[in-house]
Amino acid sequence: MNKHTPLPLKLAESWREIEPSSQAPSILYERGGQLFHAKSDGALVFSYGSIGSVDCPMAHTIGNDWAYRYVCENRLGHPDFSTLRAFNIRTGHQRDLIKLGLHQWICWFLTPLAKMDNNEIQPLMGLLASDHTDDSGIVIRHHLFLFDGHQPPLRLRPLARDAFYPLALSPKHKELIFHGAEGIYRVGFNGERMASLGRDAGPLGRGAVFCPNGSHRAILGGGGLFLWDFERSNCKELFPKGHWPAWHGDRNEIWFSIGSNDLHVMSFNEDGAVNPPTSVLTAEAGRMEAIGFSCPPVIHPNGRYILHRVQRKRLRGTTRRPTSPKQTSERIFANEETLCFLDLEKKVIWQLPGSHQNAVWAS
Repeated sequence: MNKHTPLPLKLAESWREIEPSSQAPSILYERGGQLFHAKSDGALVFSYGSIGSVDCPMAHTIGNDWAYRYVCENRLGHPDFSTLRAFNIRTGHQRDLIKLGLHQWICWFLTPLAKMDNNEIQPLMGLLASDHTDDSGIVIRHHLFLFDGHQPPLRLRPLARDAFYPLALSPKHKELIFHGAEGIYRVGFNGERMASLGRDAGPLGRGAVFCPNGSHRAILGGGGLFLWDFERSNCKELFPKGHWPAWHGDRNEIWFSIGSNDLHVMSFNEDGAVNPPTSVLTAEAGRMEAIGFSCPPVIHPNGRYILHRVQRKRLRGTTRRPTSPKQTSERIFANEETLCFLDLEKKVIWQLPGSHQNAVWAS
């Protein structure tokens, strides 16, 4: 039973909040190092058990029976392991795809490359980290990897040492966008750097998304929203605030956050100009201006629904330090979280309170 309570939300005038509905597609999410499959009203479908504490997204394509994630042991007294695992969303069955060395793990990036028949394992691309620490110091190396589902081991491609955080992938153009020490990079599937934006260009590497209609452009987030046109080799600011964008292809809209407690939308005109953004929801009485805990909205392929994780920081009280000569007080904050479902057709929102990390659509 969910003991959390919904957050008070300030909604745009045309939107209203309703009780949780089971009419939307089901979801996969993580909580407390466990993986779950649930209906859109929160009713549990499957509990897959422990997955470990490494930050790795779920990889899943709607219409395929399998979802994929890196799994490791995080319980004391249990034998350690490191594996890429598949989870069946229809039966609850699990199967290990490939076992990794204990010095290796998959983090930050994992995605299917092609849609297969329902019960077939999909080819996957991800980021493999490996520990090569020696007497000279800590050494962590990153590689792109390709897993084709049938012929292990992983096929590895080296990356520049400073291209450490992947932001977006385009299977059509066979390239990725990375955030690195010197700015934003376009990287090919073989690991080669194709183009870069220096730090003075504006984007801070908090989210990116390729154009869903296939044109050679991308939206970059962090310190504002920026349109990077690869064919014209230019990057222009669309809005001075914004992080973690998602591009709705059917509606030609950019959905994004300014803080961890809000969601905004900005639409394109036919001539490519953008309209001023609209605030769709904000968690009230919050102080969560930080964006470090944010993540992009998740748009369902049918275009009707959006998932969005909202967090706020609320003042719970103060405590005094009796040992301090000035009797200073310390404020105590509580971090509160909810998962919002948006129905764009009916313009209604409902919440599933509590933590729902790495939530994605399952059906």
